[in-house]
Amino acid sequence: MIEDFIVALVAIFMFSIIIHVSGVVLSRRSVRNEPSKKVPYACGERSASLTSRVVVSLYKYVIFFIIFDSSLIIIAFASAALNPFNTWFFSIYVLLLLISSILLLGVEE
Repeated sequence: MIEDFIVALVAIFMFSIIIHVSGVVLSRRSVRNEPSKKVPYACGERSASLTSRVVVSLYKYVIFFIIFDSSLIIIAFASAALNPFNTWFFSIYVLLLLISSILLLGVEE
């Protein structure tokens, strides 16, 4: 059993190395000191700056998803794995689902 696992692990590792090496060998080499590579556009409009600002407007939704929904998935799978009719884990699941829904409805942008 363990020998099959080791053989599969070595085969996957060797296959990934072969893919990586073939990508490096077959990839097109770029010219490093070409000044036109630093220009944002070859033609067309000029950009205001080379860096762009990233506006994060929905970060509260992401935080609530990470806190509540990931724990809800773990509790749901744990309750199904332990006992399909276990009401304790299911009640915790429903309670956290309700709390996360209430919090998400209360978020203002």
